[in-house]
Amino acid sequence: MALHWDVTAIVNQEDLCWEYREDGEEGPGNYLHPVTNALIWSTIGVEMGTITEANYEEFYQRLRCTDRLHGPMLRREGKPRPITLAEVKAHIGLKCNVSKASKTAFRNKLGRILLEDAHASLYRAKKELADAEQADAAEAVLKDTSKGD
Repeated sequence: MALHWDVTAIVNQEDLCWEYREDGEEGPGNYLHPVTNALIWSTIGVEMGTITEANYEEFYQRLRCTDRLHGPMLRREGKPRPITLAEVKAHIGLKCNVSKASKTAFRNKLGRILLEDAHASLYRAKKELADAEQADAAEAVLKDTSKGD
């Protein structure tokens, strides 16, 4: 399903959501501002399709959770840069075709992702440990056979 978005209800959207670039991919023109673009795509991860006066704080909290799991979507000078509460609030009126998950469903998803990551980390750590133990055992055998010479 394609992601559809609408910024027309955002106050001052012409200045906030767009920036003119001479070197844009499609030539000179107006392009989505990086913060607006990141917020649009973040609606999928936070499972909230709109930013309103009533929910912008919850949107921000969910965004911080996904930032902690996957890292911030924005970069400044090559370094991760989280979106601020002020930037989320400034985008009140953003609408995307993303269904809202309940707080419980969102928390359950976060917990599931963390557990899956922990299981994957455990699997990798066990494999590394087994490989190291096997290498140590092989080294011990080599030392024992060299003593007999």
